[in-house]
This record gives sequence, C-alpha cells and structure tokens, in this order.
Amino acid sequence: MNYRLKLHTVFERENRQIKFFSSIILIVFFLFPQTSNASHIVGGEMSYRCLGGSTFEVSLTVYRDCYNAAPTAVFDPIASIGIFDANNNLVTSLNGVDSGQLLIPQTVDDTLEILLTDPCLFPPSNVCVNSMTYVDTVILPPISGGYQLVYQRCCRNVSISNIINPFYVGASFVINISETALLECNSSPQFMSQPPVFLCVNEPFVFDQSVTDVDGDSLVYRLCTPFDGASFDVPRPQPPNAPPYNEINWLSPTYTLDNLLGGIPLQIDPATGIMTGTPNTQGIFLVGMCIEEYRDGVLISETRREFQYNVGLCSDLTASFDAPSFQCGDLEVNFQNTSINSDEFFWTFNDPANPNATSTETNPTFTFSDTGSYTVMLIADPNGSCTDTSYMDIFLEKSAMEAAFSYVTLDCTDSVQLALVDMSIDSVHSVESWLWQLSDGQISTEQFPLFVVDSSQNLLVTLTTTSSNGCTEEAQQSIPINLIPSNLLPSEIIICEGDAIQLNPHPPVGLPFAYSWIPDDGLSANNIPSPFASPNENITYTLTISDLVNDCFAELQVDVIVLDNPSLSVQNETNGCSSEETILTANTNLTQANFLWATDAEFNTIVSDSSTLTVTPT
Repeated sequence: MNYRLKLHTVFERENRQIKFFSSIILIVFFLFPQTSNASHIVGGEMSYRCLGGSTFEVSLTVYRDCYNAAPTAVFDPIASIGIFDANNNLVTSLNGVDSGQLLIPQTVDDTLEILLTDPCLFPPSNVCVNSMTYVDTVILPPISGGYQLVYQRCCRNVSISNIINPFYVGASFVINISETALLECNSSPQFMSQPPVFLCVNEPFVFDQSVTDVDGDSLVYRLCTPFDGASFDVPRPQPPNAPPYNEINWLSPTYTLDNLLGGIPLQIDPATGIMTGTPNTQGIFLVGMCIEEYRDGVLISETRREFQYNVGLCSDLTASFDAPSFQCGDLEVNFQNTSINSDEFFWTFNDPANPNATSTETNPTFTFSDTGSYTVMLIADPNGSCTDTSYMDIFLEKSAMEAAFSYVTLDCTDSVQLALVDMSIDSVHSVESWLWQLSDGQISTEQFPLFVVDSSQNLLVTLTTTSSNGCTEEAQQSIPINLIPSNLLPSEIIICEGDAIQLNPHPPVGLPFAYSWIPDDGLSANNIPSPFASPNENITYTLTISDLVNDCFAELQVDVIVLDNPSLSVQNETNGCSSEETILTANTNLTQANFLWATDAEFNTIVSDSSTLTVTPT
C-alpha cells in the first residue's frame, strides 16, 4: 500500500470561520377577551306622560361615562323595559308589548354640559357624560295596583367611592304607574335640568334639581338609596328581573344616606328641589333622589333619579406668560402665553417710544424701540366677568461678547485627546463662565478642558459663554476625530525564506492618513498602507501613520522572522524477515513540526499524525 506524508509547520496557520446561528424566539401573547359588562353606568331616570285614555308615553334616560368607559361599554341599541303588575308578575297580555317587554330603540343621544355654580371656576378636561333617551308609547289598561316599569343594567364604574363593590353592582331604574294614575290620566313629574356632572372640592354649590308637574300635584323632594339590579354575569337581563329590588349598600360608616359625599352632608330642599353642599373630599359618589307626587294628600307616584357625582379640583382663570426676563443683542421679544381657562387676551408693552402698542394675539412678538427695562402686562378674558392680570419685567441689553475657540489633538492612538482652547472676548464686560457640550454627550465648564474621544467621528463641539452682565453667546465647530488603531500590526510575522507577505492588510478606510515604513529593505513600497515584504533575513519594520488633518501621528512595529525552507525525508527500517513490520520515520530540518500520514494523495484517509508509521503487510 502507498502512504502519503504531509508536513504542517508550526508557522502555518489556518483561518477558521465561526458561524453563528440565530435562534428564533417565539413569544406568544395570550389575549383575554373583554366582557360586555364593562363598567360605564353613571345614572338614569324614568318618567311617563298620559297622552289620553290608556295611552302613555314612557321615557327612559341612561347616563354613561364617555371618558373612562371601555370601548365596548356602549348604550343598548334597544332598551328592554319590563312591565310588572302590583304582585311583581310580568304582564304579557298587553297589546304591542313583546312578552312583557317594551322594546324601545335609541331616540336621543346627547352629551351633558358641565355647569358650575361659580362661573370663574373650571372643571378638568377629563370629565364627560353621555345620555341616551329612549321614548315610546304603550297602552296600559287600568288594573288593580297599577304597573311597575323597570329597566336593568350592569355595571357601575369601579371608581365609585361611597358604595360597596361598585364594579359588581348594577342598577334598576323603576317607575310605578299607580292605579290612580291610570284612572285619572296622570303624568309623572318631569326634570327641568340635567344632573350636575362635576362639583369643585371645597367650593359651595347650588343646583336646581326641581321638576315640573303638568297636573299641579304637590311634590316632595328627598335623597334616597338607588336600587341594585342585573349582575356581573348577566349584565343585560331581557326581560328584567322581577321586583322587589334590593337597595345598594353604602360604604358605611363613612358614607350613608345622611352623608352621601362624606364630610359636609349633601342636602336637598324638600319643597323646591334645590340641592346644596360643600364637598370636601375628592372622589366619585353615587347620589339618588326621589320626588313624591301627592294628590289630595295621597301618594300617587314617585319619580327617581340617580347619578354619579364627580368631585375634584377646579381651576381658576389665570393670566400668565413666559418671556426672557433678560435678553441680549435683540430688541425683538417672543411672548409665550401660559394662561389657563381663557381664549381672549389683551397685551400692553409700555414702550415710551410707542405708547399705544398693544396686541390681542395669544402669543405675540414685539420689537422694542431701544434697550432698557420694560413692564409688560397681560389681561386674560378682558371682556369677561372673571378677568385676571399678569405683569412681567424684562430687561434688554446689547451684547459686546464674541464666543470663539480653537483645538489641538494631543494623541490619536486608539483614542484622541482633544484640548479645547477658549478664545472668547468681551470688549465691555468680562467673560465669567463657559459651557462646553460635545455631540457624544461629554460636557465641561472649564475654560480650557481636555476631552478623551474613543471613536472616529465628526464631533460637534458647542461653546456657550456668559459675560458678567448676563449675556450669552455661542460658537460651534465640527471637528474630525480620526483614531489610529494600535492593533493594525501583529507583534511578529513568520515567513519562509523566499516568501512574500502583505503587511497591514486591513488599514483604516476613508481616513486622511499618510504612511511611512522604515527601513524599506524588502518592501514593495515604503509610503503605502499595505506593502508586500520579502526580506532575506529577520527584520523589524516601523510604520508611522500621520493624520493629515489634525497633525497627529502614531508609530507601530512588526518583527518579520524568516525561516529556512523545510526539508522532509523518510527512513525505512524493517524488523526481521520480509513478513514482519516495517517502521517508517519522517525527518525534517525544523525544530517543531506536525506530521500527517495518509493512504491517498488528497489526504482524505489519515492513518497517523506522529513522526513514525508502523506498516504491517497484509
């Protein structure tokens, strides 16, 4: 069998590529469905009008939070009003009524206006209440005890402060049409105004919650506890659950029917329906009110309204503005209006050379006639009843300062030491402070700072100087930073006699560098980045790299070791007769070498990696 021997000398190196395989991480998001009973109920009320005979017009108004409610918390497209008799049984025999339900589509959609007792107070912008009114007619023949009309919905806002577990508490809006009302064609009282959407904490309020009654009956107003209704699991029962209904549970002892808002009790005048109070606690509070209707001293009807009162901080109308209190070198001043709760303004600039100079713009710009001190006045809502005025003194002065600087690069190997030299002058005042800002995030307040920059880049340097009179000036320069890597050359390169090798095969690209190699023995050129070297003996080359822009240089060295060309021979030694083993020994003139024995010229089958090979005849 033929054997091939391959010699790997110690100065031969094999480049290996390392492949990185990216793993894909799959992140699975589990989406939880939103329930249809998202909290949104703010309140509601129901009323009726007799249109003649046994025909009644039924009106239901439901209120919802249109700022904090979930997108799925919308008004019912059709309201299901259950009709029950005095024994709490669903009445299913009425004409035009579907299995005891009066199904009414949406009729009027509206957004409540936020009204405050004090016109100079303003609510926050994150308060919004929508109302939806459902109106339809129904024929209700007289029956013993009359009818109970009910609409139920869940759930209320979780943020209500004065009831227990508000998120799981629904609402039942109820009105009774008594037997007397049926026989005498009575109409229930009708509310004349909307409920109060927002109350200012620690501010007294007066709201008219009175009703009007076309029959001229006696009316008595009182606070009452709203009914619970529906459930978290069945938020929209159709038909509604049968009466009677439980009242909601107040979060006592802090909140009770006698103290719905906490602190100072809420009151309602029983004769006029005027509601008064001074809430001293911020929060969201459920309030119920009932209007009893008496005829000849007999209670014939009760109308209920419940609503969620928001109590929070209100803001005043405030005039304010921003402008530089001190400005240098420019007589034109920009004014930034920061007033609150006003859309109309009046400015005066008090320039003696232009005494009639005024403005009604929100954010005016005015050019003063000269340097000096001026008092500027702003009036917010000048034509309203809640006017506020703000004043500000500004001082204008000319600047005699000029900001300037130069720079020097002290070292540029692996990092650049950048010395900045302030050259600013002020012909009138002295320069008192310096602020240096570099685009890589470094800052300094020294007059002559030294920075270390560790990456090649176009570095933007900004100098802001301040003089003793407060004037500031700015100067900028873009400084090219060109780093010279210290690892461009290895410390040692080994070649065989007669071979050539490229020095510095991967020089920096695109940088303004000049190159100089010494000595030039065996070099293809001595002024290029990557010459080829073929010396006859060991030699040390010194490379000088110069930054032509910043007058900076670095010196690097590499030792080139020249080895004699290797020789290889094989010694054949046989033990005993021809049938015994043969020992092949490889010899070389190298002090260190690796050996490979193979049975083919391509070295596909390696049989030994030592200097000897024992061969046994087969």
